[in-house]
Amino acid sequence: PTSQILYANNISLNSQNIKFKNFNNLIQCNNLVINQSFTNLNELFYGCSSITNIDLSNNSLPNCKGILRLCESCTSLISLKLPAFNNKVDIYRMCAGCSKVEVIEFYPKIMDVSRQYGFADVNYQVFSNCSRLTTLKNFKVKCTLLDSDREKYLLRQKLDGVQYMWSGTDNLRNTEGMGVYNN
Repeated sequence: PTSQILYANNISLNSQNIKFKNFNNLIQCNNLVINQSFTNLNELFYGCSSITNIDLSNNSLPNCKGILRLCESCTSLISLKLPAFNNKVDIYRMCAGCSKVEVIEFYPKIMDVSRQYGFADVNYQVFSNCSRLTTLKNFKVKCTLLDSDREKYLLRQKLDGVQYMWSGTDNLRNTEGMGVYNN
């Protein structure tokens, strides 16, 4: 049975319908090759309570619009390296409940908060209860100046919740490459 898989290393993932969701014995996933046509990685590792390391950094996913709940409830996860995305990726609850995660590394590209899919849709839940998170690398967001008052209002409303994004991350010390930019 699939729940008995311990390692998912050097595997090609060609169908977006395949997920490792709730694979409780999965320990590691490195060098997973993901088809560039994927539009999301939502819940790919959701509930994999034994996984300690996920490295997706060898991928470039220009069509991916979301990694919602990618690793939510992966309670043994220690390290996560993300692939390259376009600048419109929704990361809602990406690592919520990953109480042992220490390092999260984003691909060094700026995500634009003014877009429909972006940092603005994350608010406080992306790192919720990541109590051991010490290193957050290349977490870059861009705030594009908007034209209409309505767009500005909506952006301000979404950014109000950002202050709570760090809830439960008291150990965060290394923010190498982190930044907020505007145009």
